[in-house]
Amino acid sequence: MTDRYEVEVLLRPPVELSSAIVALSCAGIVLAAPHTLMMTPSVALFSAGCLSGVGVWRGRQAWRVIQYQRHLKRSPRYVMSSSQVPVSQSVLFLGRGFRWNQTHTERLYAARDKRAERYLQPSAIKQWVRRKEIEWEHTPLLRTIMRWTALDSPLNPVRPPPAIGGDAVIHGVGIRGETNATMPLSDRVGHMVVIARTRHGKTRLAEVLTTQDIRRGNNCVIVLDPKGDADYLKRIYVEAQKAGRQLIIFHLGYPELSARYNAIGSFSRITEVATRIASQLPGEGEASAFKEFAWQFINVIAVALVAMGETPDYLKIRRYITDIDALLILYGRHWLAEHGPEDWQDELGELQDSINIKSLPRIDQGKDPEEQKGMLRAARKEPGNYTEGVVLSDNLQCLFRNVPPPLALALAMTEKHEKQQRAEIMKSQHCSELEAVFTVADGLGSTK
Repeated sequence: MTDRYEVEVLLRPPVELSSAIVALSCAGIVLAAPHTLMMTPSVALFSAGCLSGVGVWRGRQAWRVIQYQRHLKRSPRYVMSSSQVPVSQSVLFLGRGFRWNQTHTERLYAARDKRAERYLQPSAIKQWVRRKEIEWEHTPLLRTIMRWTALDSPLNPVRPPPAIGGDAVIHGVGIRGETNATMPLSDRVGHMVVIARTRHGKTRLAEVLTTQDIRRGNNCVIVLDPKGDADYLKRIYVEAQKAGRQLIIFHLGYPELSARYNAIGSFSRITEVATRIASQLPGEGEASAFKEFAWQFINVIAVALVAMGETPDYLKIRRYITDIDALLILYGRHWLAEHGPEDWQDELGELQDSINIKSLPRIDQGKDPEEQKGMLRAARKEPGNYTEGVVLSDNLQCLFRNVPPPLALALAMTEKHEKQQRAEIMKSQHCSELEAVFTVADGLGSTK
């Protein structure tokens, strides 16, 4: 029989059903008319019991064949609420499943045989109903009937298969051996890869795992969802509310709802701020000089912000890149408050009063005079190194620094042989192009 031999033959007509019906019918006849069969009541009762046992045994075997073939066509519905998800401190619940072995491989091989195709296809009436549901979709009266045939209810004899995707044969070959599939929590230190096609349950599995992690309560749960599944986010929110845990959402697409993270606000050295930002710029070829310039410009802004007790962030860096004057005024006031004379505010007021607004260029008349006076006040000179000055004109307002002549000459050396010289220095000293420029400038200064 099918459960006694190593080789199973389950894709066949359930012949056991015939013998089961015959045995149960004979048992009924024996109980109903024992005198007709010339049996005493005790013998009839014993014979009916034996026949009933044979009928139940054969009926059980027939039911196993019928159920196996039905599950190859349609996976059974498996539904559970979030409160039914088991939570353990030792194992992780994955769902329902079975351990694949040689028996399942043989069953799958037999199911893929062309001769077994009729056991895998829906019945003719179901196929006809599915076709008519499409054809009668826009017919008013028939459309109502098709809505009833499309209901996924046990009372519907032609109900469609559940929209769960996958191949029912994979589950059907081992459906009778399904149990709760779990894995030890200690195994989660490694990686786990779930491979499946679209709409085959990867995100739903993630919901089950995340639900357990949130309810477990002794951890920090971090979820990265590049796809942005809305149902997944709802599940995380609901479970976090049920467990009384804080939920922090980081989403670049919705900054008004997202938590904020300052990628340049924490550092061990102030130069890391400029390095993190300038590293996004290309540094190959002639672009390296611009990258070095951008690094120095950003570093000046970062140093000024930190000196004033502010934390650098992208918004402040962007603001002061386009409007360095405002930062210059703020830093000038901060520096004067710490290192300037006690009456620096009075001197600044006198300087501000001495400026005639009407004498300024028209382009500067609408600007804050305090900003322009702050630029004048901020200009300084460091002997032997540089001299700063202020330019106020119709189309330019800036604070400039006069660098030593050798460095200016080295920066202006753009001929082919001059670039080759810098390239050789970069290769021999393993330095950047800007450092090579300083080396050339040192050489020009020493030849004077």
